[in-house]
Amino acid sequence: MHPQTTSPKESPSDSLSRLLRDGFQNYTTFLVEITWKRFWLLAFLTLVVGDILDDILPSKRSHELEAAVQIVSQVVAAGTARSGEIPWARLEVPTSIGTNLAWILVIGSTVIKLSARGRVEAEAAATAATETAEREALKRQVVEARMATMEAQVEPHFLFNTLASIDHLIETDPATASRMQKHFIAFLRATLPSLRNTVPSSLQPLGRELDIIEPYLELFRIRMGDRLQTRIEVPAELRRAAFPPMMLQCLVENAIKHGLEPRPEGGELRISARSENDVLILQVTDTGLGFGASPVGGNGIGLKNIEERLLLLFGDRALLQITSPPEGGACVTLRIPHSIP
Repeated sequence: MHPQTTSPKESPSDSLSRLLRDGFQNYTTFLVEITWKRFWLLAFLTLVVGDILDDILPSKRSHELEAAVQIVSQVVAAGTARSGEIPWARLEVPTSIGTNLAWILVIGSTVIKLSARGRVEAEAAATAATETAEREALKRQVVEARMATMEAQVEPHFLFNTLASIDHLIETDPATASRMQKHFIAFLRATLPSLRNTVPSSLQPLGRELDIIEPYLELFRIRMGDRLQTRIEVPAELRRAAFPPMMLQCLVENAIKHGLEPRPEGGELRISARSENDVLILQVTDTGLGFGASPVGGNGIGLKNIEERLLLLFGDRALLQITSPPEGGACVTLRIPHSIP
């Protein structure tokens, strides 16, 4: 048998102290939660009860009690009479015991309500801020989890089509098959480090995204031939700029799939970046069919996800703009804070 352990008993003084402390806290909470209208009503009833007690109890004055009442009244009147919140600040305090006790309770409760209200409101504001921060952190975790899933799932159709194209070209055009295979290996080499990363990063260098996009575009150029022309105009110093992963690839994929590939004569895809007033401006422009004209089905989830990610990562400091250039096609512009990860 194991010996039973007993916790030390609470002494009567400790028990009384705890009860008083809990009672005071509960009373303070009650005073803060009730309205001033109800408070004045309770104060009036308290004074009435005090007057009734004076009629019931023997008339007996206590000089110490009277002095305490006068001191409390003077302190409260001096501190709050200017604001007009204490209606009895200029009244003479009665000297009867019951009335004195009632006045002490009313004046003390008023002081507690005034002083505790600010503290309780500050605690409520702090709690609300904490809950908001937790909600934002949860949203960010959901987005990052979604990004981890996206990074872990390389488009299977793209992989299968590329492998099928290589297999076909081996028989018909070995030189092109070899060139396509090299670009495919470069694409996988640039993509695999992100797939191995179990903790997705919110931002990474723009140059790393371009290392994925460049072989990605080369593969499409081999598949589409002269129908696809590409230009990448990103200064070397901006390749170190922080950029959300997979976002550029999503924009490029949308431009090719919905704009350039369905167009019989194809067109040009241009990726450009510049910095203005500590803002990184990246544009993906194509001369394809334009928004809404593609026969390929699309529900805009990709662009909507990008907007959500920008909002969570940068708040109102980021912007996604979609425009139609005069020469046709579409242009997507991203504006995010320029920083170095």
